[in-house]
Amino acid sequence: MKNALVIIIILTVLITFPVFSEIILDLGVGYNFGINNFFSKTQKNVLDNNITYIEKRENSMGLNFNTGISYSFSKRFFIRGSVSINHGNQIYSFENPKDSYDEKNNRDEFLFNIKKINLDLGFAPILFKNGWKLYLLVGWSYNIFRSDSEMKLEKENYMSLRAGFIADFIQLKHLGFRFISVFDIQMSSNIDIQNISLMTNLIYRF
Repeated sequence: MKNALVIIIILTVLITFPVFSEIILDLGVGYNFGINNFFSKTQKNVLDNNITYIEKRENSMGLNFNTGISYSFSKRFFIRGSVSINHGNQIYSFENPKDSYDEKNNRDEFLFNIKKINLDLGFAPILFKNGWKLYLLVGWSYNIFRSDSEMKLEKENYMSLRAGFIADFIQLKHLGFRFISVFDIQMSSNIDIQNISLMTNLIYRF
């Protein structure tokens, strides 16, 4: 919780004292793709009254909604603070493969989400004359994981590292589009979640 408080204080200071050369506000939506074992289909045999049932679970990520503020303090460097909510689900089934009409057969869907507070540093190796920019991105996140109780996972808060890139397409004096791709890996957590996020945001440049 102390780490989250530090991030909030930093973001508040940056918002209150916009001393950098350029400020960009962005808002958008994206999609997350899970890429590690947490998102692999698992199954096990369960014996009940001498009948063998198959229990299956498969996790997947989904939509994310995010907003951020970037502060450029040179032509090539910026700091971006952002928040996002990332949705996911689990498909669960408990079935008797020999009897599709068994009353104990069950199939359901459970939901989970990860709320993120992010702080990133961007570096632009390429600057285009038309105002478009491509940034390499590194940073870290404070994550708040919550799920339906049926998933049998504890509530957890944890830190993660981020790396990726941001491409800005400035088409008007103040308005443009931002494409973000980020790889996220947790640092210390009982829940091993790794994912890639792809986001398309509308930006407003002050």
